[in-house]
Amino acid sequence: MKCNVHYVYLFNVSLEQHFVGHKGSVTSLSFSPSGKQLLSSSEDHTFMNWNLNSSSGSLRYKAKPLPISCVCFSPNGNLIASTQGEFVRLWVSTIRGKSTEFKAHFSIVRSVQFSPDNSHFLTASDDKSLKIWVTAKRKFLSSLSGNGGHTNWVRFGTYSSDGHLIASCSDDKTIKLWDPVTSKLIHTFHEVRGVPRNINFHPSDGCIGIAMATGTVKIYDLKMMKLLQYYPCHDGPVNSISFHPNGSYLISAGNDSTSKVIDLIEGRAILSLEGHKKAVTAVTFSKTGKNFATGSADRNVFVWRTNLNEDNWESSNKSMKESFCDDSVSIPRLNTSHFGNIKESRISKEVYCAKDYEDNLKLDVDTTELSCEDSKSYKSEEDMKNYKSEETVNLSNDDVNPISHSINELMSQVAFLTNKLTDMELRLTQMEELIKSSKSV
Repeated sequence: MKCNVHYVYLFNVSLEQHFVGHKGSVTSLSFSPSGKQLLSSSEDHTFMNWNLNSSSGSLRYKAKPLPISCVCFSPNGNLIASTQGEFVRLWVSTIRGKSTEFKAHFSIVRSVQFSPDNSHFLTASDDKSLKIWVTAKRKFLSSLSGNGGHTNWVRFGTYSSDGHLIASCSDDKTIKLWDPVTSKLIHTFHEVRGVPRNINFHPSDGCIGIAMATGTVKIYDLKMMKLLQYYPCHDGPVNSISFHPNGSYLISAGNDSTSKVIDLIEGRAILSLEGHKKAVTAVTFSKTGKNFATGSADRNVFVWRTNLNEDNWESSNKSMKESFCDDSVSIPRLNTSHFGNIKESRISKEVYCAKDYEDNLKLDVDTTELSCEDSKSYKSEEDMKNYKSEETVNLSNDDVNPISHSINELMSQVAFLTNKLTDMELRLTQMEELIKSSKSV
């Protein structure tokens, strides 16, 4: 027990702020690069931009009468991306909420993430595919599907910190690694028992963390391509995970209404946070690691302070060893009732509300709908460099011209037929392999 107390001291946690304003479950969280703002999306059709320094500066954004499944800041903090249904909307991060919307997939878009250099963004969808888009031109670049692709809903997709890899997880019980330049599959991890629900790269990019529906957190080594650590720490599905920037800790969010702090160097869970009344649906660290946020189905958002001394980062950032934690080991529990008066911020009314997409053509909001525009795929690295050199359009430019509805419809049909053709090629390949195997028998 003394050992547990020691670990809690190293990762001292305090609840700093409590945000109230959502009318539905929180679905995702994202800190701004500066750490001064926090985004939270919800099933109530809105996302909030919370000002961590002053509640009066918090904003509510609403565009479509659909749940928002994901929201995130761009690495430079100038843009916000949100997903609703089959659509993705890019917002200029201002109080006016100027935005551009386009149809990205043929089914619900589960996640959206920017590349580290902000030049591209990645979408994952229930249509079994991931797509890479050019941020400046808001154009489709390539699709991660076809041979070796996912065969069921894609829950989440994300870039590594150096931008050289993409990782995705799906209801087909696989985790896949992709090359963002060639759009080719690199490796597949197969899960036997459960579905991976969320995925995140370790800050070193040497490992990936997986949130499993079986109540476990898994860490895979990307050099050896094998399971490195295993933590059965939740009673129910794990919905989200986030690594501390120093790489020594991980926080998980579970359906059991708790968040677990895991010491990756010692190889075990060290603290259980019990503040939410329902499932914890999202968790994320700030860029500095001084704070992390949790969101829940109880509609609340908590911001916690880690109180982890940065002077100890170097000494604590040791290599991760193999660890297969025993879930029978008890860990300290920390409830929000242990804290005194918490700063609580409430939003009583909508500060900014964009009307539904179909009705806001007369507003001073860029509503250009791009439906898989420019379906050309740039396969070689040289082509990518040439393409990037042509990027001269800035999203915040007020002179963007809308593309006609008829062209959008045509491009939608072309993209749809392309996906169908890919599926047919896959089936044909499978049939050929089956015929060859039957002949050999």
